[in-house]
Amino acid sequence: MLGIIKGVKGRDLNNAIKALFFTTMDLNILLHMLYVPSQQNPADAPSRRLSLLDYTLTPEIWNEVQLRFGGEEGHSCDLMALDSNAMSNRLGCPLPHFTPYPSPCSIGVNLLA
Repeated sequence: MLGIIKGVKGRDLNNAIKALFFTTMDLNILLHMLYVPSQQNPADAPSRRLSLLDYTLTPEIWNEVQLRFGGEEGHSCDLMALDSNAMSNRLGCPLPHFTPYPSPCSIGVNLLA
């Protein structure tokens, strides 16, 4: 669990997984994760539908999130986004992100795969 996730290039994702691990340890939570095939998961199809209603945080809210949780440098990765709604770094450049399907600007597909 504490090692590098195979196939993942980002240190931020590995750090997020480590934080999840230590949080479950601190709170004495036993977390079991298992793969459920799409055909057996009633929530899968609705969660994969892409919509023209692309949701994102307003710039004001995103700036607040950056200030409170992004550290001095700000966030370096938007784990789950579309190319059209990826959040930007403090310089206004879109953050690296994972998308549900291959896209020109994503760094990978399906963050949890």
